[in-house]
Amino acid sequence: MNRLPTWRIVLLRLCYAAIAIGLGMTIIPRLIWLPEPLGYQLAALTCFLASLALLCVMGIFRPIAMLPVLLFELGWKFVLMLRIALPAWLAGTIAPEIEHLFWECVPILIYVPIIPWGIVWRRYGPGRRRILTEPAGH
Repeated sequence: MNRLPTWRIVLLRLCYAAIAIGLGMTIIPRLIWLPEPLGYQLAALTCFLASLALLCVMGIFRPIAMLPVLLFELGWKFVLMLRIALPAWLAGTIAPEIEHLFWECVPILIYVPIIPWGIVWRRYGPGRRRILTEPAGH
């Protein structure tokens, strides 16, 4: 069953809102007022994060349908923390920018128990079958 208790839906909406507000306060003003011409990477990152903020706004209204957005946010931050920051920290070679980014990613750990993993598994897990073509005669 895909029904979640109201409190769990509210927590999911708060997760989306936190991302949307956080990105909205930092990225959207940069996109609107463009303080200087942006280089390739900063331009792409700015547009990507603005799009992510808008998807999170959609997640406030459709929290279950937009779960892939939270999974993506969780995924890239876990990859950064475990594959980039942790090995550099263990080797004693972590750059200050990466260490700062690591600490910006840590709050995502709060989302792990909030995400309804049962629904994620049922909707996106390996046992999920999808019809790739329309039935004959349509």
